[in-house]
Amino acid sequence: MPNSRSVVEDDLLRITLRALKNHPGIVLCVSLLLASCAAKSAPLQINCVTLAKVSGHVHLVPCSRQASNPVQLDDAGSGATSACPKDNNVELVVIRDGQPTFILPDQVHVQRAGDGIAVAIDADLQ
Repeated sequence: MPNSRSVVEDDLLRITLRALKNHPGIVLCVSLLLASCAAKSAPLQINCVTLAKVSGHVHLVPCSRQASNPVQLDDAGSGATSACPKDNNVELVVIRDGQPTFILPDQVHVQRAGDGIAVAIDADLQ
């Protein structure tokens, strides 16, 4: 069996190559989409644990060397983290009563000093 490809596969390959040859914009668009997807990094995930029924505002002090991992939130929803985010792509995972609550990056605000160093991470917890 020298040729293991079927006639249908050959036809599909021929049609695909002809379409790409006649429409080079398709190749460019697909390449740009793949490059942009590869350029996006996963968000920095900060895990937080609380024993209390914390709801409302979560306030974290970043870049803290003495912080525990996961972050221990107090009754007011405050804590410290050793994470020092370089960008604003931060996701918080707050575990209350064993149940995780995800706060997505678009709901997390990273405050920065004039030199760009993160000084506070804030979010609202439902």
